[in-house]
Amino acid sequence: MVLAMKRKAASGIAALEHAERAAAKDAVEEEEHEEMEVEPEEADESAEDKTKREEKEWNVSRTKDVKGMYMDALKKLAESKGVTAGKKEDMVKLIIKAEAKERADKRAQEAKVRGIVQKKSDELDALPIADLKTRANLKGRASKTECIQQILKAWQDEDGVDKALAEEAKVERRNDLMSKDSVWLLKHCDKNSIDPYVLEVMVDRILEYETRHNKYAPPTQLKQENSSASVAKGGDLVEALLASEASRKRELELQKAKEAADVAKIRELNALSLDALKKRLISKGVEADGKKDDLVKVAFKVAKEEQAIMNARTS
Repeated sequence: MVLAMKRKAASGIAALEHAERAAAKDAVEEEEHEEMEVEPEEADESAEDKTKREEKEWNVSRTKDVKGMYMDALKKLAESKGVTAGKKEDMVKLIIKAEAKERADKRAQEAKVRGIVQKKSDELDALPIADLKTRANLKGRASKTECIQQILKAWQDEDGVDKALAEEAKVERRNDLMSKDSVWLLKHCDKNSIDPYVLEVMVDRILEYETRHNKYAPPTQLKQENSSASVAKGGDLVEALLASEASRKRELELQKAKEAADVAKIRELNALSLDALKKRLISKGVEADGKKDDLVKVAFKVAKEEQAIMNARTS
C-alpha cells in the first residue's frame, strides 16, 4: 500500500512538471506571436511617424543628459544656444527647445539638398545616352549610369549644389517680395538705401542688394557620418553624391580653418619685438640673424614643423 502511494505521488509530480513545461511553452509562443504582430506595424511606419517617434525618444534622452549636467557646464551650453541663464529647470527646457529647432532645421536643409540632387539626377536620367556621353566627354561603351556619375561629379565640383540652393532661396524670396504691397517695399528700399521705381524694379533691387550681402549663401553643412562614400562607387547615386558633397564641404572648412590659423600665427609673430623673436628662435636651437621679416618667416616655419610633429603623434 505504501508503494502504491509513492507511485501515485511520483505520478502526480510528473504530471505537475509536464503541465508547467506546457504552460511555459505556451507563454513563449504567445510572446513570439505578439512580437510577430508588432513587426508589420513597424514596417508600415511612415517617415513622418518615424521622425516623430525618434524625436520623442531623443527628447527624453537629451533632457535626462542636460538635467544631469553641472550648473557651470549648463550655463555655458545655455549661452551657446542663446538661452538666458536662470533656473535650472527653465534653462533645460529652453536648451532642449533650441536643440530641437536645430535638428528640425538640419532635417529641412538635408531634405532641400536631397531634393536638388534627386532633381538633377532625374533630369540627366531623362536624356538620351548620346547626349549624356557628349556632356560627360565619354566614348565607347560607357553606360548611362557611368555618364550620369561623371556629369554629377563635375556638377558637384563646380558647387552645383550650393548654386542650386542659392537660386532656390532667391526664387522663394522673390515670390515673398512680389506678395508685398508697394508701401512695404518702399519702406524696405528706404531702409536699405535702395532707389525704387516700380514694383518689379524694387523687387529686383532688393534681391540684388541681398545677394551682394551674401543673404542666400547656403548654411555650413552639419557633419555627417560615412564621409568615405564617393560617386564613383556603386549604390544609390543620390546617396553617394550627398555623402561626397558633405566630405567636400568638410575639406573646404578644414582648409579655411588652416589658413585662418596660419594668418593668426603670422600676426602673433609680427607683434613680437625683434629681441623677443630672436630669443624664441635661439631657445629652439635656430639661428636668429637677419631682419625681422626674415625672422618671422623662420619662426613661422618652425611653428609649422612643430605642429606637424604634434599632429603626427596624436593621429
